[in-house]
Amino acid sequence: MPGGTAFVYSLHVDLIYRICCTPSTVRASPPARERALAIFVWTRLLNVALAAAVLLAPVAASGAGRPLYVYDFGGLEKIPPAQRVDLVAGLGYAGLVLSIEDQASLKNLPIHLARCADPAGPRILAVFLRYDFIDVAKDVALREAVVRQIAGRNIALWLILGNRRPGITAEEAETALTAAARDAAEHQVPLALYPHSRCFVTSAEEAVAMVTRIDRPEVSVVLHLCHELRARNGARLAEVVRNVGARVSAISISGAAAEVDFTNARTMDRTTLLPLDEGAFDWPGFIATADAAGLRVPVAFINFKIPAPVSDYLPRSLAAWRRATGQ
Repeated sequence: MPGGTAFVYSLHVDLIYRICCTPSTVRASPPARERALAIFVWTRLLNVALAAAVLLAPVAASGAGRPLYVYDFGGLEKIPPAQRVDLVAGLGYAGLVLSIEDQASLKNLPIHLARCADPAGPRILAVFLRYDFIDVAKDVALREAVVRQIAGRNIALWLILGNRRPGITAEEAETALTAAARDAAEHQVPLALYPHSRCFVTSAEEAVAMVTRIDRPEVSVVLHLCHELRARNGARLAEVVRNVGARVSAISISGAAAEVDFTNARTMDRTTLLPLDEGAFDWPGFIATADAAGLRVPVAFINFKIPAPVSDYLPRSLAAWRRATGQ
């Protein structure tokens, strides 16, 4: 047990022993001696129970800790897939959110799947990809390939409706999402719409509105703190949570500055995508708000373009998460 607790425990026992086992007590009548002995024995038992609780409490807390996933960004993408999984699991993360951008990242997907095959080990929370609407056939082919690899594995597909091609219409976006929803449902893959700044769907409220319009009740929404901040929703996050909570299947968080710098894409990244122990924005308060609303869903740390070494910021961020969630 911790040294301070051991000291208090031994002092307590010694004090009770001195009270109950002094010569005057020993010379007392049999009933008095029995009462004194009973006090001593029960006190010893109580202290043993308290000591056991102190010993076991840290173990129980770590065993039942709230998991945190991490994206395969921020330097992790430079590490071979198998070692990537081992690294994040060794640090204490629950697993990964994988980005599939092209054939190279698609080729790595089976390696990730094999490494996360043990139900007791790290898992892949989700795979996400983007529809650019430049080459729709290519977008569809990539999505179909991903869906078939993760089919029936309880891994979600998160879909970003991109905006690299100007002039995307709502009809195009909704048609793409509807087709993805049908394909995902046929292969038992949970599908979520992924709001993203500077894309067609930029916030969770916009995502919920689109999912409602296409009438696909099985399609959920991912609530991203960084993109809500970029959508200028930082001051109304509690309202956002109330409006979208019933449709949210996961949350992503990051450290962030108190104010977003909207000067350009780089300054937006630097003020909304920080390690969890950096930045003045109260992301623990955001998680507490979601919890209070009954929105206790998987949480992932988005580490996009964090320049620090993974060996530095990943442990710091997990420690910040554990402090914030009482672990």
